[in-house]
Amino acid sequence: MSDEPVETPEDAVPSDSISETEELESEATSEQEASASESLDTSDEAGALVATAPTDPTTEPSLVIPTEEELEGLPPESEPVIRATVIDGIKAIYDPEIPVNIWELGLIYKIEVTEAKDVNIEMTLTSPMCPTAQQLVGQVEMAARETPCVQEAHVELVWDPPWDMEKMSEEARLMLGF
Repeated sequence: MSDEPVETPEDAVPSDSISETEELESEATSEQEASASESLDTSDEAGALVATAPTDPTTEPSLVIPTEEELEGLPPESEPVIRATVIDGIKAIYDPEIPVNIWELGLIYKIEVTEAKDVNIEMTLTSPMCPTAQQLVGQVEMAARETPCVQEAHVELVWDPPWDMEKMSEEARLMLGF
C-alpha cells in the first residue's frame, strides 16, 4: 500500500472540460436532429409528401411514423394514415434469415403516397445474393396493396445506397445483440 492519493474521476478531468464536452455533445445532437428532420419528409414535384430514410448513417435509419395524436381525427384516406398503415403492414414482414422485421432492419428507404392514393416504395435487401429477394418484394407490395384506400402499390428494389448495419434501428440492434 502506498500513501499516494488515489486519483478520482473528478480529479482526472477539470470540471470546465466536462461542461465544454457536454456542450459540444449537445450541439452535435441538435445538428443531427435538425439534419434528420430535414431529410425525412419532403414533397415531390407533384406535391405528394414523401418519407425517405436519411442517408447519413449517423442518424436513425427509419422513416417518420406518425404518432397516434397526429393521426387522431384524420380520415382513413389521408396520406399520414395510409403511410402509417403501410408501415404497420411492413412491420409484419420478417427476413427469413434474421429474426427481425424488415422495417427495423432498415430495408425500406422510401415510401411515397401520391394524391391518387398510389404507394411507391423503395427498398433494399441485406445482400444482392439474398435468396428470398422476390418473396420479400412481393410481401411488401402486398402489404401496401392491402392497405385501405390504396389504389396501386409499386415496390422498387434498389441497391444504392447499399444496406449496412448502421441502417438498423436501435431495437433491431438490441434484438441481434449489437
